[in-house]
Amino acid sequence: MNFSDWKDVKIKDVGKVITGKTPSSKTPDHFGSLIPFVTPTDFKNYHKKIYTSERYLSQKGKYGLKDKVLPLNSVVVTCIGSDMGKVAMNKVECITNQQINSIIVNEENADGNYIYYKISNMYQYLKQLARGGTTMPIINKGTFEQIVISIPPLLEQKATAVTLSCLDDKIELNKSIDKTLEEMALAVFKSWFVDFEPFQNGEFEDSELGRIPKGWRVVDFEDVFNFQEGPGIRNWQYVTGNGTKFINIRCIQDNDLQLNTANMISDEEAKGKYSHFMLKEWDVVVSSSGTLGRYAIVRKEHLPLCLNTSVIRFSPKAEFMYFAFMLGYLTSPEFYVHLTTKACGSVQANFGPMHLRQIRLLFPDEETLLKYHKTVFPLIKKSIQVRRENQTLSTIRDALLPKLLSGEIRVTV
Repeated sequence: MNFSDWKDVKIKDVGKVITGKTPSSKTPDHFGSLIPFVTPTDFKNYHKKIYTSERYLSQKGKYGLKDKVLPLNSVVVTCIGSDMGKVAMNKVECITNQQINSIIVNEENADGNYIYYKISNMYQYLKQLARGGTTMPIINKGTFEQIVISIPPLLEQKATAVTLSCLDDKIELNKSIDKTLEEMALAVFKSWFVDFEPFQNGEFEDSELGRIPKGWRVVDFEDVFNFQEGPGIRNWQYVTGNGTKFINIRCIQDNDLQLNTANMISDEEAKGKYSHFMLKEWDVVVSSSGTLGRYAIVRKEHLPLCLNTSVIRFSPKAEFMYFAFMLGYLTSPEFYVHLTTKACGSVQANFGPMHLRQIRLLFPDEETLLKYHKTVFPLIKKSIQVRRENQTLSTIRDALLPKLLSGEIRVTV
């Protein structure tokens, strides 16, 4: 393969590097709602593109850091700590904090999208490069600028980036569709079981939870839903190569299961000692430690899969038509309040079966449950279809990415 037209360049040669800055705590009026102020924490909400952030700066804040404002399509890279090596591109003007180095790419020399993918593929290298730090791994601006990357001619960069961007754009569109479907399902749940909008013309009666439609009940959580907390699998039980994957809270991301880096136990233990912890299709798993309330629906392609500590699985106790109602309740603000108020632990919040047994909830009559299931379950199925498609697209992209960026596969231009 001929690489004579490729060249090695330093990051500083493909564009201007900007290290962000945080406004002084003595100027609180520099924070506001005008321009996104991006920090490494925000990257959990990004797939590739930056549109928003958790905090914003005011007009004063923007003016005070006017030399830190990033134009559209800058390549934004986290360069400190456990968030090291995460990459995104801003689609709106933004400012970052000092833990982020950004590249304002000179489009005459390089393609911004290609540089985004190139650095995305250097995650492990960036981690290793930062290990020289003393207390906290860090890549400062000087070190970042000197990083050498190998790039093909500009037209090939653009063609390569287009190939990968098509996949990422579809993934991002699917994430948006999935979010809309979730919001629709939550809105219907609130309308039916919190505001009682479809039942206003019917009879109501008093209950321990207030006025409720006649014929509905207040029940114990354990009377209508099955739940089980995972075992405490220890590090010495992990196996490599062949085995059965098990989940922990890190596997629950964006309301789905990400199992690429899940640890494994032996098949013998999975089928023996832990057989009653093996998950089933349509189980709902919820994080019960640390970041409480993250959830995912177990799909057929996730199996075989074992439960582990800090995660609780749920299923309807009786008919499957209770599934939509169960999912709506587990993702409702009401359930989240139970999670956060009943959780215990001085260092890290923990929520377990004993807390679930304390919950009393409103449970509708079977006719209402069936109507709700017929209304909402199609939204849940569509959401699962979208997540399944995204998993396929991500697998294709992750397989293509290193091959395209190393030149093992080249796009014809």
